[in-house]
Amino acid sequence: MRLPRVASARFIHIDMDAFHAPVEHRDNPNLHGKPAAVGGLRDDALQLQQAYVEGHS
Repeated sequence: MRLPRVASARFIHIDMDAFHAPVEHRDNPNLHGKPAAVGGLRDDALQLQQAYVEGHS
């Protein structure tokens, strides 16, 4: 069975272990103790991740 080709597709990536935001906290000491979001934008994709800091919701 052959599946039809999709002209345009949408994908969502959910980073369940919240890797990128803690790395940004590690690399940028100015963010210590602050909530942060890490994002990226390409022609075909948008990436966004946020991290929560204890005491913030």
